[in-house]
Amino acid sequence: MAREASVTILKIPPHSSHLLQPLDLSVIKSLKVRWDATLTSWQHQHIGKKTPKEGKIWEETNPEIIKSGLKKAGIYQFYESIIPEEKFDPAALRHLKSREIVPAK
Repeated sequence: MAREASVTILKIPPHSSHLLQPLDLSVIKSLKVRWDATLTSWQHQHIGKKTPKEGKIWEETNPEIIKSGLKKAGIYQFYESIIPEEKFDPAALRHLKSREIVPAK
């Protein structure tokens, strides 16, 4: 079925989820804990009713927790201005400046 759908199945190396899924390091665990508490409370107040799928748990996630998880995985936000131009390799800097950046649509 995967071949028919042109899906390539890759083996994920052991002990690599922190590299492949950096949000598992911080965000998902806290999200699950808060969702479980919210869901348990809702279920106690609405016995026998179908659980709603919408919620504000993700919207309430502190952006600093997300940044922390990415940083822990070695993913950092890039700020061009942090590194002075004189620290760049001159040829690499010329190449970087010559590239035309097209804004995403």
